[in-house]
Amino acid sequence: MPQLNIKLEPELKTQVDNLSYQLGLSISDVIRVMLKKFVVVGGFPFSVSVERDPYNPEYNPQTLKAMLDAKAGVGLHKVKDLAALRKIMLK
Repeated sequence: MPQLNIKLEPELKTQVDNLSYQLGLSISDVIRVMLKKFVVVGGFPFSVSVERDPYNPEYNPQTLKAMLDAKAGVGLHKVKDLAALRKIMLK
């Protein structure tokens, strides 16, 4: 049977070791199952996408609108002191 060598970060290897042990599997078993599933479904058995920062306005129109509104003063309140701020926040 052909062999496959992979490089992992030490922390990831430890996490995989621990989880596979709890499942009664070796890391080879885990990889074998993953590769078989990869072939059966014709790709990754989970979504593969670029993780987007939800706070990056480039990807989140709501955040961009809120930032532009804040810059324009929309929805902002000026307060004299902490008591006035509390009063607005408790509305």
